[in-house]
Amino acid sequence: MGYYVAILRSPDIESASENPISREEWLACVRDDPKMRVLPTGPMPLPGMPHFRVRIEGDEVWWSGLPDVNPEGIVWFTYVRDGYIEVKNPDEDILHKMHEIACKLNARVRGEEGEEYGEFGEMTKPPSDD
Repeated sequence: MGYYVAILRSPDIESASENPISREEWLACVRDDPKMRVLPTGPMPLPGMPHFRVRIEGDEVWWSGLPDVNPEGIVWFTYVRDGYIEVKNPDEDILHKMHEIACKLNARVRGEEGEEYGEFGEMTKPPSDD
């Protein structure tokens, strides 16, 4: 289980396909960042996921900006076909990076409950009541 936060243009994930971030925009953004790595397509067996594979270029991107975040020192950014990018269980530093990316893509950083995050990973809009 985890909590996902997304970079998206729409007000919520359900409507992300109405104003999507294109794969081309996403790839251009991450290729401009030397600490981000677009994973190649094909099999990429991972611990606990022996059949994992990257199907389309840009689906999975690693950010190596936080060497102490996990044993590998990477954060996974996943491009979702509906036109948004998500990260599982981001901390304040990752939320800061997500905000940086969102600014480049004319987008926002939003959690599963509708809350939004600002430049320093702080919550700028509380969760929705719906």
